[in-house]
Amino acid sequence: MPYLDAVIKESMRLYPVAPFVVRRLPFDVPIRESDVSVTLPAGSLACIWIYSLHRNPKFWNRPDDFDPSRWLRSADDPQRDLGVSCPGAYLPFALGPRNCVGQPLAHIILRVLLSRIIHRFRIRDERVE
Repeated sequence: MPYLDAVIKESMRLYPVAPFVVRRLPFDVPIRESDVSVTLPAGSLACIWIYSLHRNPKFWNRPDDFDPSRWLRSADDPQRDLGVSCPGAYLPFALGPRNCVGQPLAHIILRVLLSRIIHRFRIRDERVE
């Protein structure tokens, strides 16, 4: 099922169920970009725009392309990191202690559902003749 899992991951990368997540900052967070610096104070609400993060060219090659192969290990380099160049750049279920508790169940349901659809129906791309 590696390819099915890759299709699911790539689908969730391009079309996350929750396009953003909001968290209250427990402490001051300094942000530096080039020579500009700003500090977000503790207690502030921070919004992480997951949709945009998942399409950021800093973290993804060809970010707008549907490419399940980015999640597959290659025989040439089985040790390479899969999919993303930065671990925090893939957040379809958020990250850390407050991530989605339903993530394992969602993965199981998606695998079963897609397997059944693929098995039962003939799927084709109308753009290809």
